[in-house]
Amino acid sequence: MPSRSLPATGDNILPNGIGAIAGTFRAERPVAQLVTYKVAGPREFGVVELHPDGSVARLVEKPREPRSNLALIGVYFFTCGIHAAVDAIAPSARGELEITDAVQWLVASGAEVRASEYSGYCQDTGSVEGVLECNRRLLGDLTGDVAGTVEEESVLVGPVVVEAGARVVRSRVEGPVIIGAGSVVEDCRIRLHSSLIGRCAVVGGKPETSGHRLVIGDDARVEVAA
Repeated sequence: MPSRSLPATGDNILPNGIGAIAGTFRAERPVAQLVTYKVAGPREFGVVELHPDGSVARLVEKPREPRSNLALIGVYFFTCGIHAAVDAIAPSARGELEITDAVQWLVASGAEVRASEYSGYCQDTGSVEGVLECNRRLLGDLTGDVAGTVEEESVLVGPVVVEAGARVVRSRVEGPVIIGAGSVVEDCRIRLHSSLIGRCAVVGGKPETSGHRLVIGDDARVEVAA
């Protein structure tokens, strides 16, 4: 993923930002304001049901028969009134105080809870496929920019960003791609597709070895060509 700062919350990326919704909250000051997004399959989400005046009537987690297609994104604006709700609720079955339970307590107590619909691009990145889809979208608008070091023996093709502090040495890099600050690409031709490489990871070869050597962390997944 690009290392540049993006508006995000939890497992969601909202590249269009939430400035307008934040402005509405500052101007109107309900006790709580939720951000929702229209989804095709509301049964898989926490859903917000609204009164005709736009105030929140109920939150329903993964409803069997949804009365709304407005899913909670995970962006919340609160006044200090949320503290009373947190004090009033009990831990859920997983042993945590749930933010949706606190909001539902506010609704049930008669507090003003409103919702705003986010209409920009939104992608859940809680899965590998979600991260890759979001990455494709963000890289689709990429333009080349070299702030780091690219040595003369290297070739950059297409939109490639080399952030300050990154180095490309004797390598061919085909965009769209962002090489994050502090990275070193050396003696490489990058040929990976639909892959995720985490922080502090190392991908390399050892010519003297006859087979593959893998060091794989918890919950990792490796897919190789048959």
